[in-house]
Amino acid sequence: DSLRRLHSLLPTLLTKLFRVFLSRTAMDAMKALFAAAASLLVIDLCKLHQECNRLQESANSGLDDVLEEIAKTEQSLIMHGFTALTECQPLLSLLGSDKVGCQQLVRGLHSQLIMLFLTF
Repeated sequence: DSLRRLHSLLPTLLTKLFRVFLSRTAMDAMKALFAAAASLLVIDLCKLHQECNRLQESANSGLDDVLEEIAKTEQSLIMHGFTALTECQPLLSLLGSDKVGCQQLVRGLHSQLIMLFLTF
């Protein structure tokens, strides 16, 4: 009830506040998704290091085995980035018709993808 009364008194202000709130929420959620993806990338790289050390010490493995592990890890790294990007799509829907909020989210996604893939 109080929001309805406030909206009837100050519709423009309340709409703007709500859009800003949704935009910040979407940006924070997007950053959290990419932070989780970065953590998974670090875990995968640690596993690759352990597996390469194990293969290096093994008498039954060769360069092909190491290259296969690297290829698997590369695929996993790419999938973590795409998964984070896919999980951000509902955030764009959340912002709906807020063109400015959508543009900010897309710019943020672009920056996060660049940082993620340049770092790893």
